[in-house]
Amino acid sequence: MQYLARVILSSFLPRSIVQSRRGRIALAVAGAAVVTLLALMLVRRLDFAGPSVPEELGLKPLRATDKRGDRWVIEPAVAQPFARLRAGRTEPGPPLIIRTDVQRQGASEVSIGLTIEGRAGERYRPDLSRNGSSLPPPEFTIVNEAGRVIHQDRFKFG
Repeated sequence: MQYLARVILSSFLPRSIVQSRRGRIALAVAGAAVVTLLALMLVRRLDFAGPSVPEELGLKPLRATDKRGDRWVIEPAVAQPFARLRAGRTEPGPPLIIRTDVQRQGASEVSIGLTIEGRAGERYRPDLSRNGSSLPPPEFTIVNEAGRVIHQDRFKFG
C-alpha cells in the first residue's frame, strides 16, 4: 500500500518530497487537513440545511374531506413564482381560482389548459386525487349558438 501511494504521489510531486521523511509527514498532515476540512463542510451542510423554498413559503398539498367522506388532495405545481410569493406575504391556500389557458395549436386544433391558483398566487396541479386515486380527465361539450351539441369528448392530460 505504501509503495502504491508513493508511486502515485511521485507522479505529481518532486521525488525529494515523496522520499524524505519530512516530506511524507508534511503530506500526511496536509492530507489529514483536507479530509478534516471536507468532513466539516459535509457536517455543516447537513446540520444547517434549511427548509426547501416550497416549505419556507408554506406550500403543501391541500387536503379536504367532503360530506360523503371522500378525501381530496391537490398538489402544488413544480414551477412556482417564488419571488412573487416571497414578496407577497400572503398565506398560500384557498380560495382557489381556476382559469383556462387557451392557445391555438394549428388551423383546426386548440389547446385548453387549466391554471389553478391559490390566494397568494401559488399554482396547483390540475390533476386532483380522490381517496388516493387520480381522477379521469374531465369531459367537455361543444355547442353552437343554437345550443346544438357539436362535439363531446374527454380532455387529455399532457
